[in-house]
Amino acid sequence: MSNKKEFKKMYEEKFNEEKNKEEILERVNNSNIKFQTYLKWAVVPLCLVLVICFVVSRSSNNSNKFDSKESKNVINFNEVDYGDRYSTNDIDGRYEERTIEELSKEFTFLKNIEYNETSLIERFEKSDKTLTGYNKTIGYEAFYNLGDDKYIEVFFSKTLKENPKCIAIPSDSFKDSKIGGVEMKVLSYNNDFSKGYEAIFKLDDLYFDIEFKNVSEKEFISFIEALVK
Repeated sequence: MSNKKEFKKMYEEKFNEEKNKEEILERVNNSNIKFQTYLKWAVVPLCLVLVICFVVSRSSNNSNKFDSKESKNVINFNEVDYGDRYSTNDIDGRYEERTIEELSKEFTFLKNIEYNETSLIERFEKSDKTLTGYNKTIGYEAFYNLGDDKYIEVFFSKTLKENPKCIAIPSDSFKDSKIGGVEMKVLSYNNDFSKGYEAIFKLDDLYFDIEFKNVSEKEFISFIEALVK
């Protein structure tokens, strides 16, 4: 018998085509079930990872929102009436004109002020009352004329907590405020002629006493926030 015939006879005796087809299909089906089972259990931890990541992300966002609320301004407007004349001071001294270019290297906050200054002066007093000249710097004063009887006057000093003025107000007894993260005293007044605010605070090594005449509350807050940032 030729090899070809022997192979054909063996194939017909040993190989059941229908049976083998069923076995092959069964194995394929079992493989699919195993794959689907594996896929199902693989997806479960993946979903858990996504859920955990979402929770962490939400928690992080909530934390930022909480911090944002904590950093909001807290303002107590201490109402004063300058007509009451709390006390009067004698103002004696001299001044010299300065420019932003001269002072902004040392006092960098001046660059944060959007308005153009109308005047900028250095104020002096006597280091000794027996002297005839005014030789001691007590501070600087920047004046911003905004028109329509509106202005901002910024006094800052390394030594004086408040701007020496004709009317002295005991601000130490007033409630504290916080604007831009800086603690300060905020005064307000409103009479038949004008309304205004005053902010007294310390930033780094400088004392500030800033007066606002006929400006809105929003303008007042925005100016302080820009200066202290």
